[in-house]
Amino acid sequence: MLRLAATLLFAAAVCVFLFVAHACLVPDPPRPNPDPLRRSGAENVELRVLIGWPVGALGVSFQGEARVTVEGSGAAAADLSPGAHAASLDGSAIRLGARRFEAASIRIEFTAGRFTLEGKDASGKPRSTAYRGHLGLHRAGASLLVVNVVMLDDYLLGVVGREMSLQPGLTEALKAQVIAARTYALYERDLPREGPFDLYDDERSQAYGGVAAETELAKEVVDTTRGLVVLYLNRVVPTFYSSTCGGETEPAWEMLDNVEKLPPLRGATCGHCSASPHYEWSSRLSRAAMAEAVFGRPGIVEEVRVERRAKGGHALEVVVRLRGAAEGVRLEANRGFRHKLGTRVLRSTLITEIKGAGTDAFEIRGRGWGHGAGMCQWGAYGMARTGRSAHEILEHYFPGALVTRRY
Repeated sequence: MLRLAATLLFAAAVCVFLFVAHACLVPDPPRPNPDPLRRSGAENVELRVLIGWPVGALGVSFQGEARVTVEGSGAAAADLSPGAHAASLDGSAIRLGARRFEAASIRIEFTAGRFTLEGKDASGKPRSTAYRGHLGLHRAGASLLVVNVVMLDDYLLGVVGREMSLQPGLTEALKAQVIAARTYALYERDLPREGPFDLYDDERSQAYGGVAAETELAKEVVDTTRGLVVLYLNRVVPTFYSSTCGGETEPAWEMLDNVEKLPPLRGATCGHCSASPHYEWSSRLSRAAMAEAVFGRPGIVEEVRVERRAKGGHALEVVVRLRGAAEGVRLEANRGFRHKLGTRVLRSTLITEIKGAGTDAFEIRGRGWGHGAGMCQWGAYGMARTGRSAHEILEHYFPGALVTRRY
């Protein structure tokens, strides 16, 4: 009995030792960071959207009263009566109607919660657009920056109809778009940026059309997805998206600049975007025009070839050789080649064929439209047609991420 007891005591001691050793040698599982959305109160997030009003006189009109404050100081303030007020730079000051503010930035808050900008677009055509929220005017050298300060979900009302066609029978795809747009806005809001704004109102961020882009369907999909975002280990995922991937989305860090190698951004097989009018395309480009666009000088392109591809077929590097040159120049396929030729000329880098078209041109064939990373919008339509939910669509294109309600 004594020998048995001693054996049992020894075995128990060994078990305790192994347990303690395991606890010391095996690291703790990774703990997610504190929820950034709950900490910041995302339901009250304001976004600062730079509005593209590049030329011409700018008018600000509104109903009800408005209050102008110099940013960073509550002392310098003025009330504005309803109506139209011209906005411009006046030396070192900002002029708004009859008032002149010696400040680099002013903020105008409207009691009615909306205002209208009137002016000219980049082509000189008259333009008038209504916006929700408030208005910031900022002096930047000889330019006046116009910024719409808008609540997150009000911003989404002006995005969904600009980024996708509001088709009533495909609401799950539209919900996926809203959730992706909400998540991306939160992601970009926290990026370091020079200037008094968080996002652009065009494809550099997300297309945003203000009140004119709102519809009842847009309001429905924004309301029903309220608070839903895409998270990975409690982090906001940069939910990139483009029109048509052409069959497979690619690792975002290979297609876009300065993207972290997160597992949800590794790409996914699509197989649902063949109904897109951009699924297949072809373009004809003259050899001389290609040389001018790519190199910024006269010349004749003798050869173009794809040098390296991503796993789904999108070109990563393109070699362009000028006539008379012994060697070609290696270019990054998206920014260095496609964007220089024009994204409507070369709709994607999923190039399937390059061939000479006579002696003075090339014909380039390909599939898809856009950078090919993240969610495929036409693929989302296709998945919605098969009965997939917005959650399923997003978790397919961002594998390993979860759609989670945070407010």
